[in-house]
Amino acid sequence: MGAKPEGVPIVHTDDIYGNPDKVRIIPKERYRRLQTYANLPISKLLDKNPRLNGVSIVQQSEDESDLALQFLVDKNTRMVRQQLPNQVQEVPVVHQRQPLESTPEALQGGSPVDYDGSGGPNGTLTLACYDKGSNDRVAITADHVMNGESTMYSYGDPVADFRTRDNATDTTAYTIRGGESVDIRGTVNIPNITGAWRFTGLADKVGNTDDGDTVADGGTVNVQLYGRTSGRVDDYCNNTKRTGKIDYQADMKRHRTTGGDSGGPWVDNNGKLLACHYGYAADFDNEWSIGSIGRPSLNTVGAKLYY
Repeated sequence: MGAKPEGVPIVHTDDIYGNPDKVRIIPKERYRRLQTYANLPISKLLDKNPRLNGVSIVQQSEDESDLALQFLVDKNTRMVRQQLPNQVQEVPVVHQRQPLESTPEALQGGSPVDYDGSGGPNGTLTLACYDKGSNDRVAITADHVMNGESTMYSYGDPVADFRTRDNATDTTAYTIRGGESVDIRGTVNIPNITGAWRFTGLADKVGNTDDGDTVADGGTVNVQLYGRTSGRVDDYCNNTKRTGKIDYQADMKRHRTTGGDSGGPWVDNNGKLLACHYGYAADFDNEWSIGSIGRPSLNTVGAKLYY
């Protein structure tokens, strides 16, 4: 047997049972700081100063032996919403909603969902899975898509009933009605879910360049999303944050999503759920998509990926 490696193991991704899937050994000091990053009670920072609209916590250094934290005070936390023009250069413009690329045969990640059966572009299902306590089948999506409404609809039909919600991660769970055809962990046009990313693992991954991703701006994770309005979106995650909007936030590099994609699953090439899509953020001229990281999102609503 070889010598025991120095350092502390940190889990990047886990399998459907929540067991470690991909693990990396990191220096003890980095591990300590990653734990601090994950466990800081960000809500208390806002409670102490009611004038603050929001606070973000990000890694300040990409050096793996360092994890200095940078606190960013938000001047304005409102999401920038895309506005479609009624005319361009005095020429009238007519908008028509484009149909999805495919219609799923069962309720699965990527399915369109809304709260009134109108078929409007409310949001997208993250995935169908199980409740930890009862093993009931549950449908997971972004909380702001459903906003606590009693019934979830898909393609105009009532498919699930309100169960629980968590504002901190913008995640909600609905109990799927009996008789509904459900593809557990299935997704539309992207890999089926085989596990999930943990926050500290993702924070470690995107802050390093020595684990196989030798790109200029640090480690990245290739991901795909299927949204009800954008269809398939390819991107890569390159940053993590702790914010008032989403407690455990993943940042994607490009701005490739539109209204109605909220809740859609960001999945990596190995089928690991990286995030539940929240929306997009703007920083001067730069825009990028963001989401609530996979494992914390599932945990907050008591969801599991296996029976």
